[in-house]
Amino acid sequence: MLHSQSSADARVVITTATKALQEQLCEEDLPFIRKALTEHGIDFSFALLKGRANYACAAKLDELGAPEGADTMFETRTATELKRGDALTKLRTWAAGSNTGDRAELDEDVGDDLWGQVSTRSIDCPGAVACPAGDRCFTEMARARAQEADIVVVNTALYGAHLAAFRTVLPEHDVVIVDEAHLSEDVFADQFGFDISAGRLRNLVGLAAPFAKAEHVEKLRDLGSQLDVMWSKLSRGDDTRIVACTGEPGRLLEQVRVAVTALGKDIKDATPEKGTPASSRRVRADKAAQTLAHEVGMALDPAVYETHVAWCEVFNGTGRLMVMPVDVGELLAERLHPHATVVATSATLTVGGEFDVTAHRLGFTGDWDGVRVASPFDFKEQGLLYVPKQLPDPRDKTYPVAMATELHELIVAAGGRTLALFTSWNAMRLASDWCAAHEEYKVLRQGEAPRRTLVDALRDNADTGGVAVFATMGFWTGVDIPGVGLS
Repeated sequence: MLHSQSSADARVVITTATKALQEQLCEEDLPFIRKALTEHGIDFSFALLKGRANYACAAKLDELGAPEGADTMFETRTATELKRGDALTKLRTWAAGSNTGDRAELDEDVGDDLWGQVSTRSIDCPGAVACPAGDRCFTEMARARAQEADIVVVNTALYGAHLAAFRTVLPEHDVVIVDEAHLSEDVFADQFGFDISAGRLRNLVGLAAPFAKAEHVEKLRDLGSQLDVMWSKLSRGDDTRIVACTGEPGRLLEQVRVAVTALGKDIKDATPEKGTPASSRRVRADKAAQTLAHEVGMALDPAVYETHVAWCEVFNGTGRLMVMPVDVGELLAERLHPHATVVATSATLTVGGEFDVTAHRLGFTGDWDGVRVASPFDFKEQGLLYVPKQLPDPRDKTYPVAMATELHELIVAAGGRTLALFTSWNAMRLASDWCAAHEEYKVLRQGEAPRRTLVDALRDNADTGGVAVFATMGFWTGVDIPGVGLS
């Protein structure tokens, strides 16, 4: 644990690595603490605040609900597209009756592609004041609740966005507790940096198409395809780091900047009727164009590479250019530490040199203390580590079946009551399919139902057992099932 100052009677922001940990804090830990303190005459309020993409966007829901949006959502109405349209209709119905618009409250799991149809991000959100649906914005409602709370729980990415936006995203606060601090440097770097990809160009084209000249739309689509090829090619090189402002990458980015500027002018010249879904879409397209033009300009600026590094990578099958700051600590020392008491905690930090390294990387340049707090859990008495030495090497082609066989026997021995965690979706699917074929217990998989539903299934069947949940990294933290429910 690292902390830089002390403060009393202060609003506190708690940042943690995942939404799962956020929910655990707000659903279990903070209510437990508040109940204990209330008995001593101390009370406090708390609120959960997530990033914009976690809430349904009222403006996009209006667009999808408009007659023209419902009828022309797809150029060709195949069976798959009709099913997708039905799913969007269900989402609109859910949002109309929701007080929060929070994706986590859905009864059924929604894929990222589908959720993207009804949510927005900061890069294309114009803000509540400029948005025709701003008075019904779920994100702004969540922020209003946070504004009234003594403790605000966010994830590290949102706090990084707050710092990147010069502390304008979250309510003013006096103390910030950075949980899972060993992960925060990379997350903050992501928020202080940006990426440029063909996907962003396609998203802009999709938003701007009704307002833009056909030649400008086609030009940007073509440049997107060229970008994808170039970034993918550069990612396979011996050194994927590039100076984006020079050579062939620079020439292509300059063409992108010119094309985005032309498209942006088309958007600004458009005059849809005020208060209509079309006017809302135009505002979001304008914000997306401005953001992309600004970041392409940064990538072309040689001065940026005095403090940033650029490289290419392939993510989800698409090439992208990444531009990130070299030293996050300097930015944190400027934007975080002068404005709040900082407590950084992590179960993986050790007393000594590692404290010094972490303190430097997180911008602790003044006085700070490092404290080691022992765990209250008796691991020797309450846990058992089992290592099946007979399994083949994970690279062996016989490993998946051998691993699933061993796992099945362990689940049967536990009477269900199992959370099986994997490092990849493919491994999870193979093992869960193999185990489900035996029909000796109920197999539930991440992606088939909301996270909360899966965790509740283990908790609710603690006595009877017969349930095994198969999941990936999203379940590695924030799952708390005391007793025999998770054996």
